[in-house]
Amino acid sequence: MLQKCGGGQNRQEGKYIFHILSDNITSKNQKRFQTLAKELSKTYPCEIFTYLVSDKEFQGYPKLHNSYTTYLRLKSASILPSDITTCLYLDTDILVLCDLRELFKTDLKGNLLAAVGDFNTDKTLPSRTSLSPYAFDKNAPYYNAGVMLLNLRKWRDENMESKALNFLKTYEVHYHDQDTINAIAKNQILTLNPKWNLGAFYALALEKNLAINLNCGEYFLPYTQETFKEALKNPAILHYLGNITPKPWESIYSKINPPLNSYTPFYHHSIQKWWEIALNTPEFSKDLIALKLQIEREDLQQYSNTLSKALQERDNFFLQKIQEIENVLYNHSHN
Repeated sequence: MLQKCGGGQNRQEGKYIFHILSDNITSKNQKRFQTLAKELSKTYPCEIFTYLVSDKEFQGYPKLHNSYTTYLRLKSASILPSDITTCLYLDTDILVLCDLRELFKTDLKGNLLAAVGDFNTDKTLPSRTSLSPYAFDKNAPYYNAGVMLLNLRKWRDENMESKALNFLKTYEVHYHDQDTINAIAKNQILTLNPKWNLGAFYALALEKNLAINLNCGEYFLPYTQETFKEALKNPAILHYLGNITPKPWESIYSKINPPLNSYTPFYHHSIQKWWEIALNTPEFSKDLIALKLQIEREDLQQYSNTLSKALQERDNFFLQKIQEIENVLYNHSHN
């Protein structure tokens, strides 16, 4: 999470303050983050605070990447100091390509938060209790929770953390905290320009001159084609989201491109940009260099495993279709 200080008592004007929420961070790494802050401050003043938060409240709910960490953003208003009234939540699988001061200038207009629209949904969440299932309105916007400008004052005043935890206890969420936030903050979310949380998959599609359809059946993104295309040309934050795009710290061979009608690796030039920045990160550069070398050593084996899985899925698909045709022919011949 990122806080932008605009001056005030004991705070240097223009300073960025990073708040890292984690359920598992060693004391050694906490000290290394302080070293990182000192080095970064030579370029631009900043501070880094780390918070070790128990995930006990979320046990029993669906995990993401075998962890409950994704739910910690729901507790940000109570974890961060009470004098912080606005902060920017950022997922870890993003690449910031701009000066974030522009985003901090956003007028939240009394809303709980601002976020970028995602494909909307009419899915229904089963109830864990005797209450009826929760149904999302397919005609209403649905938002991605990976980048959010949060109105912490309003979040506290309206007791949103308690509402979030109650929602999780009541319904079986599919998209974890994202479903929860969309439900409890309904009609109180300001829609941001898509450039502030642009899926890297869309950027790759643009790079390969592929058509991008903002309508997916009955589901849609809440933007015009013109707005979305402009965001693709000048993204502010790229998000390596979902199961389509590999994270920059994963092998590009861990995902291949059946959606793009090929079995080539999912490579986008922004991954190289991410590594250029990462490898120059003070304090952690040696660790990241070692990680990159390890990924490259394992690339061939990774590609072999991924390709084998994709081809097996293709074979299973065709075998299923053949079986369906044979069943139709059999039934026809016996009628």
